[in-house]
This record gives sequence, C-alpha cells and structure tokens, in this order.
Amino acid sequence: MGPMWPSGRIRGMAAANDVHGEEVFRPRLAPMLAIAWYVVGALAAIDLVRRGSAHTIGVGLAVIALVTVVVYAIAARPAVVANANGVLLRNVLRDVWVPWHRVERIGARWSLTVEADGVEHGSWAIAASNPARQRERGRRIFGVGPIVMDDTSAPLDDTSGLVSAKLERLREKAADSAPDGTVDVRPAWGVLAAFGIALAALVIAVAV
Repeated sequence: MGPMWPSGRIRGMAAANDVHGEEVFRPRLAPMLAIAWYVVGALAAIDLVRRGSAHTIGVGLAVIALVTVVVYAIAARPAVVANANGVLLRNVLRDVWVPWHRVERIGARWSLTVEADGVEHGSWAIAASNPARQRERGRRIFGVGPIVMDDTSAPLDDTSGLVSAKLERLREKAADSAPDGTVDVRPAWGVLAAFGIALAALVIAVAV
C-alpha cells in the first residue's frame, strides 16, 4: 500500500472507508469553532461582494481567505489517526507517521507524545491538562496566592490519558505483526501552499 499524506497515501494508512478499526482522535470543540468561522467567513464574503468597492472586495476576500487557512490549520486539521499498522500525528504544519514497531514510548505529560528512534513527537490535537498548572495560571491572572513552579507529577486529564491508553492497546495488538515501515515526517504542504497563496493575494490586493 502506498503512502497517505494530505495529498496522497502513507505506508500503513488509508482512507477511513478503506481501513477497518481505524481510530481518529481530535478535540470536539475546535472543529466546531472552525465550522462556525467558515459560516461567518462565507456570510462576510457575500456581504462584501454585494456592498464593497473593487479595492475593499479584493482586500477583504484575501483577509477572509488568510484567516480561514489559519483557522483550518489550528482548529480543524490536528488529529491523531491510528490503525493496526501505526499512528499518524497530524499537526498544524507537519505530519508524523510512526509504525507501531518503531514506537518506544507513548506519554501524555503536557500533550500526547510518541517517542520513536529516540525522538519525541508531540500531538497538537491532544493536549494534557495539568491541574497544578491550571491553578497556577489562575493565580497569575487573578493575583491570588503565591506563584509556584509547575508540578510535573500532577495527574493528567481524562482525555489525554484515555487516548494514550488506547494507543498502547493498539500497539500491543500489533506486537506480533511483521515490522514494516519507518518514521516519516513531512510538512503539511497543502496548508503552507494555501497560506502562501492567500498572503500573496492580500499583498497584491493592498498594493493595487
């Protein structure tokens, strides 16, 4: 099976309807916020085209496009996708594919992390919530109590812990399969290209 990145295939990964038992982990709120922006952006674009001048339409549409790319990259794109062959960490600007036989450790201290070949790869999608750090952030904001250092031994939230445990179970199931593939890290070329095009359009629209 060939590779599957945003524009193709990755060794061991396939489309959701091609793989049985594929698991996708992502925040629930972030994609909803992204959809809300898509709606707002579309309505703003329609109103801009109806009421704006040629110059304001060009600048406004370029700004909406640029914000949409950023919102997609930050809120809608990040995910952790796992199947019987390995795990894909889909982050804002890059993707990391790790076959199970290469995984040395799965952790979740500040975010979900997968260590492979001595390198630790983090996930933007699954962030761990450290209660001690949250309390400290509240003290800094409201000026209540002393400022203390983060307690790295504080327990994690349920989400990161459950995802980590689920990945560990998938890894154990794949222990008897034949090792195949290597760690593959690639930039999110689609996002980078879209951002570059939107930015260039904005610069041109402002200059015209």
